Amino acid sequence: MTANTPRTVLVAGSANLDFVVRAAHAPAPGETVLGRELATYPGGKGANQALACAHAGAAPTRMLLALGEDAHAEPIERSLREGGVELHVRRCAERATGSAFVCVADDGENAIVVAPGANAAARRRPARARRHRLAVAATRIAARRGHRLGGGARGRRRRRAQRRARAALPPRCWTTSTC
Repeated sequence: MTANTPRTVLVAGSANLDFVVRAAHAPAPGETVLGRELATYPGGKGANQALACAHAGAAPTRMLLALGEDAHAEPIERSLREGGVELHVRRCAERATGSAFVCVADDGENAIVVAPGANAAARRRPARARRHRLAVAATRIAARRGHRLGGGARGRRRRRAQRRARAALPPRCWTTSTC
């Protein structure tokens, strides 16, 4: 990559619809607690990272994610698109969109249960991507502006891994795949 090569941030991770309820305290094992207001928010570690990268504005941001074909997918997609993230979505008809159930206590403590749903399907990578998963990680590290890959055999291995990773995950692998 030269200094004039445009950079792109690629995030591959989870996207959930968070169901958040406020309560006096988080329930202990076996305890039922009466909550107050309930709200839903787009979330998931991968989606949150993608939005943070897009808001930082240093480079265009793309996200590879898996969603179910249900009503919970729409707010997640809308949030990411409105946040400036280009999406490559894998649709899973037989799995629900990932959900997180969060109890936030008045003292700020929380308890979270996650139902990964379609996110679990994203772990089943296309064969081509599976072969290069380490190269993808190397590319994320090496793609920072000004990062030098180094010389010698180690630098050659990193540059080779970077080239393989760029070819490993073309958008069509995700936009047309099903679970």
